[in-house]
Amino acid sequence: MKHWLAAGIILLAACGTTTVPEQEFEGVLEYTGIVQVLAQGTRSETVVLEENDTGQWYSLVGDMARELVRKAGMTITVTALPTEEGWTIRPEFPRLEVVEYVEVSIVGDGMDREY
Repeated sequence: MKHWLAAGIILLAACGTTTVPEQEFEGVLEYTGIVQVLAQGTRSETVVLEENDTGQWYSLVGDMARELVRKAGMTITVTALPTEEGWTIRPEFPRLEVVEYVEVSIVGDGMDREY
């Protein structure tokens, strides 16, 4: 059942839906943090999010996560579902399947960080 729910959310996101109310889908989470790309440009490339409030790291997986490679260094808010699927070079990081994301800052706005 969870796979059908996740597939439905991804299909809605792919069709241009921009909002996914948390109460509508059980387990949908929102995190705000800085996007980083580990092993950039290799076959092991992994997109991660360093959450602003706690410093917790998450591996972002799924088709929408691939879009975030070009957002490295930016602060974003992701709406995501916890998952055990998807590739990451850091298996100790919890995995989140990205449903949608919103850019909170752009590189060069004074919030840049060294990685």
